[in-house]
Amino acid sequence: METRATYYDGLRAFAQDVRISLEGEVLVIRAEDGRQIDCWPTAEIHRSESFAAKDAVKLRRGFARDDRLIVHSDDLDWLAAACSNLTKRRDGGAFWRPVVIWAAVAVVSVVLLVTVLIPLFAQQAAQAFPSELERRLGDRIAEQVIAAVTFRQAQAEDLAVCQGVGGQRALDALAARLAAGLNETVALRVRVVHSPRVNALALPGGHILVLAGLLGFAEDGDEVAGVLAHEIAHVALRHPLEITIKRASVSLLIGVLLGDVAGGSMLAGLGQALIGAAYSREAELEADTLGAELMTRAGYDPTALSIFLERLEEKQGDRGGVVGFFSTHPAIAERSQTIRHSPDGGAIVEESDWRAIRVICDS
Repeated sequence: METRATYYDGLRAFAQDVRISLEGEVLVIRAEDGRQIDCWPTAEIHRSESFAAKDAVKLRRGFARDDRLIVHSDDLDWLAAACSNLTKRRDGGAFWRPVVIWAAVAVVSVVLLVTVLIPLFAQQAAQAFPSELERRLGDRIAEQVIAAVTFRQAQAEDLAVCQGVGGQRALDALAARLAAGLNETVALRVRVVHSPRVNALALPGGHILVLAGLLGFAEDGDEVAGVLAHEIAHVALRHPLEITIKRASVSLLIGVLLGDVAGGSMLAGLGQALIGAAYSREAELEADTLGAELMTRAGYDPTALSIFLERLEEKQGDRGGVVGFFSTHPAIAERSQTIRHSPDGGAIVEESDWRAIRVICDS
């Protein structure tokens, strides 16, 4: 049987009047002059449901080709008898297989970005980051962190930050003595913040925030010096900037995936994110090693930090805020062992300085 149809080759945007006929298990497509244009195996012909004309039917060969035939609906009966898969829809497995594959590739790509490429980028970028830009970024983040840990607005710094003049002077002198052991000059701004949690935070731009709960938990100035040396080491190694870049990059990636790439909202959440951000095991051990060296070079006993950490670990079940330290300082036992292998020092923090630091929040 032969009938007329309209043929689109999928390459050009115009129709061609043709004649179609069945020859065995093949549908032959010929031009009006009798020239054969194509032939379709009947088993591969299916009806396309996307064609809306009432008196015509669109036929396609397979699911990947773009050529198509438009035949009159009256011819559908004899075509259906010859084409066993005329009403067959796209094979479910064939359709979902590439979707599943591409979805798996996308997930693996995102995991690779987050776990390998972004940390590597953050590590390299932190070392090349301009100091002035880091300082401005650190100022902004420090305001957010102070507001978050004290539940006060950042502009009310006089209410959020402890104001004891003598204690601040002693704290600055202690930080300067420890930082003098570095191979390069690092600008530091050390402050004690009204918060009952036992914690200390190093932020980009040389900001170090000591939470008041840590001063209450420490038994002497040497323990505070050990914590301070550790945080100064983080600053010198640019770990706070590295983790900031990593968090910002992950936030940006999520924003791109979800369609929200507003830089302002991303930056606004960095301070809160850094409060609970954990350094890697390698970063903590690096800071412990350098911090112990700073304690030794300043003449202090580096094992003071180890004693502080071990005593803090014993109190880990206390819900009075002690566990806050462990959210950012993991692997206490391993770190304590590392610190104890450092050279011994001899001096201790002056008792008068320790007393001034301990009551810095009472003024």
